[in-house]
Amino acid sequence: MILGAAGLLLVLCRFEELYETPEGKRCIRAFADRLLSLKTLQRKEGPPLWDTLNLGRPVSGMGHGMAGIAAALSRAHGILGEEAYLAAAQDALDFEYEIYAPSLGTWPDLRRSARSVNAMHGYCSGAPGVGLAMLVCLENAGGGTQWKRKAEENLQRALASCLDQKTLFRDHLCCGNSAAAEFLLEAGSRLKRPELTARAGECLFSMKERAEKRGKYTLLPEGYAQAFDPSLFYGVSGIGYEMLRLAQPERIESLLI
Repeated sequence: MILGAAGLLLVLCRFEELYETPEGKRCIRAFADRLLSLKTLQRKEGPPLWDTLNLGRPVSGMGHGMAGIAAALSRAHGILGEEAYLAAAQDALDFEYEIYAPSLGTWPDLRRSARSVNAMHGYCSGAPGVGLAMLVCLENAGGGTQWKRKAEENLQRALASCLDQKTLFRDHLCCGNSAAAEFLLEAGSRLKRPELTARAGECLFSMKERAEKRGKYTLLPEGYAQAFDPSLFYGVSGIGYEMLRLAQPERIESLLI
């Protein structure tokens, strides 16, 4: 999703939903087919997947892993009706369903190790991003029973993880508190659960209160000297965007899906 064809595909699909152009459909098909052509990572068990980070193994997550690919191909299937897109999305969804680690209460971050020992809590890797991807997957009424069951169970897992999570060290939109707030806000709106929207507000308020005490938002990992960053994913622009989202969610759409 980040720096890849799946991210562009998701944006193209949203563009097509809004404007319905022949050029949009042509571009969606081109990038969805490109994603299918990259599904070449052989595994000991199961169908081939995508080697998104050139690690020789698939990874989890919306930003770097299979969740984002499942979401993008699911939307492409919803627009073009190509069953090959849905079948490939199912393989990615199956991976996210199986790789969930009950011992961690979330999805493991497999970027540094193939073992399920570490986890993040962000859009790039972890429950907020996987949860957002599952919301997209559940838009697709063409998925079968297994598709819906696994997407719904993954969504509930992501919600449980986010509701149990305390305030994170970092605040930004990629792998900080703003990512968790975005998922809770979008889930609250789509599922008509105002308690999730309220929890998103609590998350952002706690983050803002801490920043006021410290004199700045926390953007870099613990142990690093904090520096100002104006960017969207890793800086204060994304934090400001998320607060605007909370204030007027009906006017400001999610940038992440």
